[in-house]
Amino acid sequence: MNKLKFMATLLAFTASPLLATNMVTGVLFDAGCSLPRQTSRQIEFTVALRVGLPRAPLASDASNINFDCSWHNVSSAPVDLLLKDHDGCQGTLSYPVSLQVRIVGPDGKVLTPNSAFSGGWWDFSCLCSQFSKLMPGDIVTLQPNETVTRTVHLTDVLSGVDFAQAAKRAPLAANGSRDLTKTPIRAFSLPPGDSKLEVRLFDLVAVAPITLHIETPEPAR
Repeated sequence: MNKLKFMATLLAFTASPLLATNMVTGVLFDAGCSLPRQTSRQIEFTVALRVGLPRAPLASDASNINFDCSWHNVSSAPVDLLLKDHDGCQGTLSYPVSLQVRIVGPDGKVLTPNSAFSGGWWDFSCLCSQFSKLMPGDIVTLQPNETVTRTVHLTDVLSGVDFAQAAKRAPLAANGSRDLTKTPIRAFSLPPGDSKLEVRLFDLVAVAPITLHIETPEPAR
């Protein structure tokens, strides 16, 4: 099976209605796992663009866009937070499992619609192993007024979204599969103007999006 057909098969599998109710954010944990759940009354989740020095214009392919995710315990009691950034099969991960992004363009249109997740949310985990188990260090206990931060590279999270968007556009065959070999795969690109980067971790959505300003390219001379 070639790469394109494999990706199409995998994307069709992850979009299956049988998994939709259990795989809201891309990963299925063992049934015996007791996963901590938090609310915005316990954890304040904020995101901010990490700007390098000297500051360069943001690239339309997101190659130089990094952002910080911070989770702050605003309650009066310790709170457990699942920040799983390592895996038994893949080793150290570049961002926590089930951290997802959605990008809304300057015209209000979602730029990340795909065949795997509803609402335009996306992360690369749906193209990796769907099953995971808790490991030591996966759960971080935040004391009152304590904050934990992770830096994320946007291209890592967006990886594979171009295939998922092609799968969404591809015609559905009688057997339920989609043939990506007949659908052009367009590299993801941010349009000129101000787009909004929204971020969530499981049920926690960042309180405000990040504005991504892409400059209008100069006309060719």
